[in-house]
Amino acid sequence: MAKAQDTRFYADPLMIHWHPSGAVSALDREVLVDIVDSNAIHLGTGRLDVDGPIIATGHQAWFWHPGILAKDMAMAQSASYHNGHMLHLVVDHDVHPAMQMPIPIQNHDAMVGKVIQLAKVREDIPIASQEPVDIKQVQDNLWYLKQEQSASLGKALVDIPDCCNLAQQITVILTRLMKQWVGDVPVLYSTQLMQLPTAKRLLDQMLDNPQQMARCYNNAVNEVPNAGIAHLSLELDRVELPLWFIQWGQPRARVYADIADSQAILVNEEGQEINPQTAVLAPKALFLSALMRSVVSQLFIHGKGGGVYDQVTEIWWSQWGQPTLNALAIASADLYMQWNVPFAHQEDVEEAVCFLHHLKHNIDHYADVDETLADAKALLIKKLADRKASRQDKKVWFKQLHDINDHFCQQHVDLLNTAYNRVTNAQKGIANRLLASRRDWPFFLYPDHQLQHLRQLISQANEHR
Repeated sequence: MAKAQDTRFYADPLMIHWHPSGAVSALDREVLVDIVDSNAIHLGTGRLDVDGPIIATGHQAWFWHPGILAKDMAMAQSASYHNGHMLHLVVDHDVHPAMQMPIPIQNHDAMVGKVIQLAKVREDIPIASQEPVDIKQVQDNLWYLKQEQSASLGKALVDIPDCCNLAQQITVILTRLMKQWVGDVPVLYSTQLMQLPTAKRLLDQMLDNPQQMARCYNNAVNEVPNAGIAHLSLELDRVELPLWFIQWGQPRARVYADIADSQAILVNEEGQEINPQTAVLAPKALFLSALMRSVVSQLFIHGKGGGVYDQVTEIWWSQWGQPTLNALAIASADLYMQWNVPFAHQEDVEEAVCFLHHLKHNIDHYADVDETLADAKALLIKKLADRKASRQDKKVWFKQLHDINDHFCQQHVDLLNTAYNRVTNAQKGIANRLLASRRDWPFFLYPDHQLQHLRQLISQANEHR
């Protein structure tokens, strides 16, 4: 059974070495504060001050696991220590099953993993581009959960403000669920990043020489192949930019610089011009991270995966001739749910299967049986061992031996049932162990004492300075 002390917090570098660095322009900060305040007024999220370092992190908007919550907990601790401000980036231009939720279910001595669909959503378009869901439908689907598991989620679903899209709706729910562990978190959406003055200037710089930008980008991708970042396409008359074009009710689309004329212009995949002043553009992963580390925050906290691809970001940004990015830290956690169920390993199943097979042919070794039949069985085994006996005789004796064993089995069904149950329980134990090793259940399904223990670990890591 997993215990609270199995919780592990990971930080790279150690939190004692987390220090905000660099600066952001006063104009960018002013626009950023206005955007975040607008989100706060609409959604009830936190506000951002004009002064002081910003410690930021972020993730896609879905019901994520404690390893993601650990980033926000670490952000809160670090912001407090450095007299700074928190900022959570909601990556709302991504495409994912936002209303699917994995849940563990215990049925007596067995665990089962199930994925429930809290509401019907489009999984082929960004969550920023689709309608909010019917909260009543979400509430109706909470019956899958135990009362103690659904309590916090149920409270977070009450009195949801009118939201413009699904991303805002999930943001409200998540920030309410996080509040107990992080406080009031200010939020920024990835689809809002290109409103910042420096982001607009960088887009103009891309359009001034898109080939150079893309070559630097692709060279960086080549240097860290395990990051899983795709190249930007360079074609004869157009160059792909690290942006997505976001339209309501439509799949996100790639963005290009059309270089057919002396001055490049922004176009979509069909070659139609995009007006950067009115279009909703969202930065791809490398550009998004670069903006967060140069325009928005003085310390950005990635998860382990982000830490890998940000190696590419730093190489690209440097080769493209941009100023050094601000500080980066990595944070994550492993937190395992506690279950009072039996666990087993593969050897337990193998031993149980072997014993069952052995028992079927040797009931007389484990129970009182008819002595006459037992003696007859012993004689048959001795006769079968005689190499001089004919194949025909052995065939008859073998049949007689099986008949005796079958008779013994019929007389001692209870012993066989116990052996069968041992096999079944071992198989359940393996399934239980595999599910217990998962760390990706939604964080609010974990008992409060486990999340409190995680926060204590992070607090201790932050205090050891």
